[in-house]
Amino acid sequence: MIAVAVLVCGFAIGMAGLLNYFKYRATANQVVVDRMIVTAKAVEGSIQAAMALGMQFSEIGTMPGTLSRESNADVLIVGIDIFDTKGRPLYSSDSLRGRQSAPDSWTSAVKEAGRGKWAVNDGKESAAGIVLRNNFDQPMGFMAVRFSSELVNEAARAVGRELAVVSLITFLVAALVSSGAVARVTRQLAREMHAVESALQGSANASAAALGADGKPSGGGSAALAQQLVAHKASVNEANAVPGDLGKALRRFLRTTQAAERRIAAVRTVIHPGTRR
Repeated sequence: MIAVAVLVCGFAIGMAGLLNYFKYRATANQVVVDRMIVTAKAVEGSIQAAMALGMQFSEIGTMPGTLSRESNADVLIVGIDIFDTKGRPLYSSDSLRGRQSAPDSWTSAVKEAGRGKWAVNDGKESAAGIVLRNNFDQPMGFMAVRFSSELVNEAARAVGRELAVVSLITFLVAALVSSGAVARVTRQLAREMHAVESALQGSANASAAALGADGKPSGGGSAALAQQLVAHKASVNEANAVPGDLGKALRRFLRTTQAAERRIAAVRTVIHPGTRR
């Protein structure tokens, strides 16, 4: 019983730790994506302001500096890239990536997102962004804010280690408490069972003394019968001394057994010879 209690504690605490860890990872990833979207919205505001002055989307000369400034504002951001609707590069905070087309996973995510935000978890550098639209609400490209997946994963691993330590301490405390509780209940149950066993043994001895080998009442007259009844009553009282619900259930069981009925019938036969069962 103690082993079962320890296993149950370990399973419950382990599952709680795992659920908390995966819930944290999902929440952390969503928070990081939202942070990238906030940066993308800020850059979009700069684009809309520049285009309001009559400049074309592909002719905004201040855009590389704006992208570089926004990418340095957050330690998670690796770079910011802007592509046209076909995935060809237009602007980038990194001059080396300014000549690379958008990966297929990015363009697919943009098509699936439609008018909303999009996010891709792709190895060491993940990306999140938005679709850029002109004043006529027509798509003119999309923006990708690249962030470091390694930093996010490292933070998740740190939280996982902390959860493991807390779960281990909780398991040890719960195992000790549950083992102590089970041991206490087991000792109480053992005492109750010992009392019931003693009562049954005393009742059986009284019945054996009241009945002879041939199943008839043994001799000895009224004094012997009185002593046998006193012994039988003492055994019943001992059974009644069993504490708790288990003692009550066992007493009810003893009162309804056929052996008890046979003993009562035998005593009645001695007291009133003409009485039938």
